[in-house]
Amino acid sequence: MKLKTLILTCMTTVGLTACASTHPTDRVQSDEFNHIIYGAHLADEYKELSAYEAQEMKDWKDAKYYAKKGLDAAAGENVRPTTLDERDIPEFAVSDLEKAGKKLDYKLNHKHTPDNWDALAKAQAKYDCWTEQQEENIQPNHIEECQVDFYEAIKKVGGSPIKSEDSYRIYFDYNDTALDSDAQFATDVLISRMQENDALKAYIYGFTDTSGQSDYNESLSLARAQAVKTALLDAGIAKKRIRVIGKGETKLLVRTGDGVKERLNRRVDVLVTGH
Repeated sequence: MKLKTLILTCMTTVGLTACASTHPTDRVQSDEFNHIIYGAHLADEYKELSAYEAQEMKDWKDAKYYAKKGLDAAAGENVRPTTLDERDIPEFAVSDLEKAGKKLDYKLNHKHTPDNWDALAKAQAKYDCWTEQQEENIQPNHIEECQVDFYEAIKKVGGSPIKSEDSYRIYFDYNDTALDSDAQFATDVLISRMQENDALKAYIYGFTDTSGQSDYNESLSLARAQAVKTALLDAGIAKKRIRVIGKGETKLLVRTGDGVKERLNRRVDVLVTGH
């Protein structure tokens, strides 16, 4: 639901009571008004999750769950992230989700400003996605994608309360997964960072340009991410500290048409986070 619709709803259905209870210039600066605006951002994220679960996964239970959260957010309610006791999380995954949840709670409580609303809403929705996928525990790629998207969003919210997050970018030749000298140098920098602290984790995701078939490019992007993962493993970085995912032709650094060779789009992006 768009912000304009939310405001009009307030004016028409609640306007004679709550909306008219204070002067408009005071109300527009209020926490309640901020909840309405933030709720519009959050509603959009939950709408996207609900549609995906219904249309792609045929998971009607979670589609309904996200739809309700989206409607509640659109109505201006204070919708919070999924708690772990709402899901049956495998024991091995609890620690990572608890740490991520604490980071998200800090951001929601201390960095809830208009500049951060887009990223905060995405982070909250992707955390919910992560908990859902981890409970099902049958699609590792979906779990990793939710994790990566969560940390991407968290990184865009200012002020990390625990440890900083670093990003690294590694480029590849056309239709290739090998690390050339420049890529090897960038990977060595990444390895040095990972060796500084055993608590650091690397989220590695690969990309391609738009030349070639999309299915092939998805596999190619994953192979590029795997190449960087192999380099980390060879350097003694524990497997449990590394996550990989192929993103195919998505998130182009240089926007091009289909079938275009572009070096800047043939890359691996790595997010290193300590939490």
